[in-house]
Amino acid sequence: MINVQDGDAIILMLEKENRNALIVIDGGYNKYYGKIKRRLEEVLPRFGNKIDLLVCTHYDNDHLSGVENIIEDYHSIIREIWIHKVEHSLSEQEKYLNQEISRLQESKDDEKSIKEFSAFDSMDFVLEAYKDLVRVVEKIRAYGLEDITKEATRGDFLAGFEEFSVISPTKKYYDDYLEELKDETYLNETKALLLEHQSEDRSEFAMPKLTEIMEEEIVASNPCEHLKKSSKGVSATNMVSIVTLLKIDDRKLLFTGDSGIESFTDQGLLDKNIKDLEFLDLSHHGSKYNTSKELLEYFNPETVFVSAKNGKNRPSKNIVRCLNEKRTGDNVFVTNKNFDTWYLKYTNSKNIYRVTI
Repeated sequence: MINVQDGDAIILMLEKENRNALIVIDGGYNKYYGKIKRRLEEVLPRFGNKIDLLVCTHYDNDHLSGVENIIEDYHSIIREIWIHKVEHSLSEQEKYLNQEISRLQESKDDEKSIKEFSAFDSMDFVLEAYKDLVRVVEKIRAYGLEDITKEATRGDFLAGFEEFSVISPTKKYYDDYLEELKDETYLNETKALLLEHQSEDRSEFAMPKLTEIMEEEIVASNPCEHLKKSSKGVSATNMVSIVTLLKIDDRKLLFTGDSGIESFTDQGLLDKNIKDLEFLDLSHHGSKYNTSKELLEYFNPETVFVSAKNGKNRPSKNIVRCLNEKRTGDNVFVTNKNFDTWYLKYTNSKNIYRVTI
């Protein structure tokens, strides 16, 4: 798990018998791409200089913008891409997204929009995030990768490595969200993300109030009971994140993207396949809105990795405390807990390493 702060970039290295597979899940923010490329250059020779699968879990730019660089540098050796679309084809998707960019560009001069986005420096960030998505789609089309691109849903797996499969979303769950995804588009996604980060950045440096200190003490005594019970308000894009499971005999490793609580409960996914996990990639950088007591009790993970900045709320203190009281204990590892962390490494023998730059 590469340290891209509040983003995601994961490299899986699978080996069995006479075959192996290199899988990349998301690309983080593009400003951290150098870390990803450096690690890829180290491991590619061991895997026949190929990327067997590139997974784009969803459209938030903290997961997606670095994917553009991966495709640019490695398009000739990528064997398969999993990515969701809100249009029937990538050409339609590109056209649709460019129309949205034009609409947003025009609205920059609109007084109402300026007031609406006064919380940020400008709408430029929103536009740039939208353009990240367009550039990824453009790269896929420009390099002729449409034929190896799949809208992955539950039941899909990597050929030759059936152990690595998609458990969410189901096709029906994704289709049910499709219109909401189009209506919501990337504007609301990015606006919500910015507001959330802005709020967390402010709270990180603010002096705690007496009421907050008292509440903290109450929660600390029973953290699991204070976790969210619903992901109400979490974006459609996050809810339909591609969630993948690596299952080897009775060993289970779950990679969650930014999926929400209902991503599991509403689809009836809490079955034996994801019960008592060996390893959990905690959803949405440990956000309090994406993990419940019910999920943690079901997952019951031995080890948890969190790709996060390690600010006040990423990961959520309540979630970490709840995990500390369970089988996980102190086996919760946050990428940016040490600023000089390059990546966290989890081995076949369950050893954990923090590799520094």
